Amino acid sequence: GNFTLANFPGARIEDSNFSRAVLTNVNFASARINGVRFDNADLQGTSFAKADVNGTDFTGANLRSADLSNASFSNVKMPNASLRGTFIWKTSLKGVDLNGGDLTNLNSSGADFTNANLKNIRISGLLTGADFSGADLTGADLTGADFSGANLTRAQLKDAIGFNPANYTDVTYNETFLPD
Repeated sequence: GNFTLANFPGARIEDSNFSRAVLTNVNFASARINGVRFDNADLQGTSFAKADVNGTDFTGANLRSADLSNASFSNVKMPNASLRGTFIWKTSLKGVDLNGGDLTNLNSSGADFTNANLKNIRISGLLTGADFSGADLTGADLTGADFSGANLTRAQLKDAIGFNPANYTDVTYNETFLPD
């Protein structure tokens, strides 16, 4: 279906299927979304600001330039999703599966990627104060990522490329597995 420019602010959406739907510039701000399928959906420019998203599938979805600021994503699958240019200020992405995703040109501050699966992702942009505690960044391309003030405690960076600690200030490393 095509839901371009639709408004669902504060809505409660459960167990719905938006697979392959066109949802560009839709407003899901402050919505409660549980058990929804957005796999391979086009969500470019969509707002999930302050939304509570749980148990939802965004596999292969296009979330370019979306606004996820101050939102909470838990038990969410996002492998191979594109979050290029996405706003993730103070967003909770704890335990999220973003394996193989595109997180280039992020606009972020204070995002929480604790225990997230970030294997083989491409990530760049400003990640000031982001928490990557226990995150798995194995094989990630970190070229152009600014981790200044980030927490990389127990993060796995095995086989990551583009990692240059000399360019990061005030980063917390504790039991961090750094690339060779």
